[in-house]
Amino acid sequence: MAFLENSKNNKPAFMKKFSLILLSIVLLTACSHKGSKQSKPDDLLSEKQMVSILVDIQLTEASLRSQNSNPLEIVPETVSTYDSLFAKHHVKADQFRASYNYYALQKNK
Repeated sequence: MAFLENSKNNKPAFMKKFSLILLSIVLLTACSHKGSKQSKPDDLLSEKQMVSILVDIQLTEASLRSQNSNPLEIVPETVSTYDSLFAKHHVKADQFRASYNYYALQKNK
């Protein structure tokens, strides 16, 4: 009988350890980026092109924000401005978006 009582007392400790190990494994696999790695787009923009476009986007958005106090008024202007920026850089919006998503998932250098 004493043996059965000891095994019952160890069961909660075992379950705690098992739960902790299981939780650790789940968290480690959920946080890994291996599953989210994206293949390189065929028309990938170079890093230099991306930097140039992103700088122009930031400058344009800052300019639009300084001119308008209501952020909702900026949205229509921003969309047409993006089209102009992409034309200036000879890039399509889909090409920029695919390149942006690709670089966003890459590990930092």
